[in-house]
Amino acid sequence: MNGSALKITRIERGGVEIRNEIMVAEREEISGVRIVFGKGSCVIRGQVNVTGGGALKDWRMFVTAESEKEGVAALFGGSGRSAEVDDKGRFVIEGLLPGEYQLTLMATSRADANSPPRPNDGVPAPVTQKVLVTKGQEAQVTMTLDLSKKNREEK
Repeated sequence: MNGSALKITRIERGGVEIRNEIMVAEREEISGVRIVFGKGSCVIRGQVNVTGGGALKDWRMFVTAESEKEGVAALFGGSGRSAEVDDKGRFVIEGLLPGEYQLTLMATSRADANSPPRPNDGVPAPVTQKVLVTKGQEAQVTMTLDLSKKNREEK
């Protein structure tokens, strides 16, 4: 996706923002509904650094950006974008609406890339970070994957 698609940013009924759902009574005539669209043109550009032993080339990494906005617009809007981290640790997530996003960095071993996932088996713990993206600005972030912090099942 190139970010040029319109996305729902807000739904209103009678001038009031609808956060979850529109309640309609039996045989009620529906009116006064307004759907506001926005163009996802914001960008998050990032760098991933690896610490705690190992090398960047040994891991396949993805970063997802989930919208912090709640309500109906989040169901239709710009959440759920992701990007793969390249061999130099860089990633770009495009086509976002302005707002606050929760970034999540997850890694799997390149050696395990063709085998079924094994949850919590020596995989580094996910890294999260919040970032604010504003219209006309490119958000720059740096995330650090600590390979000494493994994601293990709690007993």
